[in-house]
Amino acid sequence: MISKYMKEIRKARKLTQEELARKTEISVKQIQKYESDFGSLCKCKITTSKKIAKALRCRVEDIAPYEEIIKWEQEQKTSPKE
Repeated sequence: MISKYMKEIRKARKLTQEELARKTEISVKQIQKYESDFGSLCKCKITTSKKIAKALRCRVEDIAPYEEIIKWEQEQKTSPKE
């Protein structure tokens, strides 16, 4: 599942991934991972989510809506383990 919310907000704020990385002190590679893999965003520390939300001038719930987190968790429970 792609973290479309974070990416959409970043683009609406006219920030590049590099600019967001600088503002949050999170690597560009990690920002890319959060934007391409919702699970990695769901599993990050709350302090990291807060840094991202602050830099994007939004709430944590805006980049990772509760309903989407629940849906992601349910998918994890039902997907076969490798």
